[in-house]
Amino acid sequence: NFSADYSVTVDRTARTALLRELTRAGTQDGRPLLAVRLSQPMNLAWGNSSSNVGDSALELDVTNLNIADWRPFLGNAVSSGDVNLTVKLLSQQAGKQLGFDLNSQINNLVARVGSNQTFQASVNLLAQGQAADFSQFNLSKYQLQIMRQGQPLLTASGSGSYSRTNASADAQVELQTSLPGLGSAFPMPGATFSSGTVELNGRVTQKQSTQTVTGKLTLADLTGQFGNNSFSNFGSTMDVDVSRTPEEIQIHKLIGALTQAGNAGGS
Repeated sequence: NFSADYSVTVDRTARTALLRELTRAGTQDGRPLLAVRLSQPMNLAWGNSSSNVGDSALELDVTNLNIADWRPFLGNAVSSGDVNLTVKLLSQQAGKQLGFDLNSQINNLVARVGSNQTFQASVNLLAQGQAADFSQFNLSKYQLQIMRQGQPLLTASGSGSYSRTNASADAQVELQTSLPGLGSAFPMPGATFSSGTVELNGRVTQKQSTQTVTGKLTLADLTGQFGNNSFSNFGSTMDVDVSRTPEEIQIHKLIGALTQAGNAGGS
């Protein structure tokens, strides 16, 4: 069941709109499913309007959405899961400044990977950001965490920004993953690992026609078997700084090193 209450006024001469009230509610089997509400009236202005309008806020909540009930709309890629989602949107200066805060969880997720393999996990996503005049975008923080059997499988976090005015961008990412966890979630014939972690710290920037990639990739404490090769406390690092223009690619730095049980094995 869905219901909505709203009250809106549009002034086409002043090129403004005032949304005094918006309440949206959804239930399934008598349980709350969807809620949308304004914590205060929302003002919007378009064109070159200079109307003095205040701030506004919109909140959206999704509670215990059972993915299995919505498979006719979602397809067969995801068969089950319990979704909870909260989104808060803050509008300032008649929508010229927008801020958002997202927090979502998917528990007991079962998805199909490949032709006949299933993947079970829980997924948490956090994100915060702002947009100015729909031309300057800033993702101040994000974090994606995938859990399997109560243990972190993969964690990705970082920040970023993008400007439509000069097409410049800046994205930073930190990633950590467990190789035994990945091997358990996505088995590969002949590959078994009892320990090992991978960490990535990277940054991608774009200024005009130049893109730059810098970062460090670290493989630590790898112990296990891959085909006919055995690894014991194996480690490796890679440090790069590369830029590209339409005319050329420049490798400013490329450093790699190998270790075995803490001892240097080559660079």
